[in-house]
Amino acid sequence: MHEEIPEVEETLRVERAAKRLVTEVQDLMKTARYRKRCFDQIEGITANNKEPVAEVEHLRRQLEAADQKTAELEAQNQNLVGQLNNKERERISLEAEVTYLQEGNSRVTAECGRLKEDNEKLARGQSQLQDHTTKMKEELKRTRSTRVASALSKAQLQDGYVAYPWDKKMRDTLRATNSSCYFSMLVLPKAWDNNACHYESFDDTLARANAWFCSSQASGIPIDLMTVQSEALLTKISGETASASVNSSSLSDLSNVTNATLYGFEDYHGVDIGVVKAARLWYSCIGGELLLEIPLEDCDTRLGFAISRTEEGFIYISSVIEDDKESEAPSTRSGLCNLFNLANEASKLLIISRVSNEKVLPWMISSSGAVRCFDTTSLSQKLSLHRLAARPIQLHLLAWEKPSGPAERIMCSPKLPPASTLLPQLHQNLVETIEGRVDVEEDYVGDLSFRLDDISFECSWV
Repeated sequence: MHEEIPEVEETLRVERAAKRLVTEVQDLMKTARYRKRCFDQIEGITANNKEPVAEVEHLRRQLEAADQKTAELEAQNQNLVGQLNNKERERISLEAEVTYLQEGNSRVTAECGRLKEDNEKLARGQSQLQDHTTKMKEELKRTRSTRVASALSKAQLQDGYVAYPWDKKMRDTLRATNSSCYFSMLVLPKAWDNNACHYESFDDTLARANAWFCSSQASGIPIDLMTVQSEALLTKISGETASASVNSSSLSDLSNVTNATLYGFEDYHGVDIGVVKAARLWYSCIGGELLLEIPLEDCDTRLGFAISRTEEGFIYISSVIEDDKESEAPSTRSGLCNLFNLANEASKLLIISRVSNEKVLPWMISSSGAVRCFDTTSLSQKLSLHRLAARPIQLHLLAWEKPSGPAERIMCSPKLPPASTLLPQLHQNLVETIEGRVDVEEDYVGDLSFRLDDISFECSWV
């Protein structure tokens, strides 16, 4: 059995070799047939290609030209290769430089790190220095504050006298030379008896001052209240008045002195001195004072206006004559006639405050209640003397409103500002109040707002 197995394997091997041989033979036969067909095709193609030989020659020449161009391109390529090599060398050089720069950058980075550490150290030192400086400043401030406080406690203000141009100021700023625009009325306390030993209280004095001022405004006087103050007047007392007033003014009874109008004290020589408490009322004109200058001529025989006085002691222009055709009166030339007519139309009084810069307003109310003021007769005589001496008259009038323009300083021409500027319209109830108090008499001239005194017009004409 074992002997048959090698024989079978040999048989199988031979069969396989035969099959491979047959296969190879078949392949060779196929290759021969294929070559034969190829040769036949080549012969056919060669026969067919005999005609385009010229074209092949042309193509050969083109091929040669192409070869020449290829050679040229190869030369250019060699040149480009050389340039590329140069660029490569430059790249290598740049890479070396970049490497050097990177190394330098590393060194710079290391240096920056070191500088950063130094900067941090410096910042810490600066912070410590700043803290030390702050402490020093606070210490210096406390020391300086102590010195300043000490100097402040010892400092003293210095005063002295400086020159002041009084003449120039009084000449340039005051409407009336060397005279103020403030007026006052001194009201003495009312006496109980003729001996003036006992007086009414200070409240009564204030009430009388208030009544006088309100009555003046109701009469048409353009004044405005500024203030009221008490004023002490010294007088010599004796007898029961001295003992009563001196004892009442002791330190244990000072509360009674507040409303008392008479209190006393004893001086070092044993003389009893009494103090009378009066009330001083300060007032001013609503519109200020207007200066009216009346020019005079040698041929003037009259001034052309009359003056009167109110119950409160104010002197005013009561009437002005109409100018005749033959001669012109000074009142017409100065504009007083026109101003008076405007006052009549507005129901106002032309109050005279000064004559030749001398005040002619009332200034005191006595303990008996009489108003101390100027007499119209003596004033008329003085104005007449001005006319006889042909010296111009300067009258200051109380205005109801401050005028605008040249009329504020002086009026020396018949042309006057509008009536509403100098003498504004009164309220209707004020006019009615004034009219209710007018005493109409035969010599009445002008509007009902003018009240006449006991002196007639004939004796006060100038």
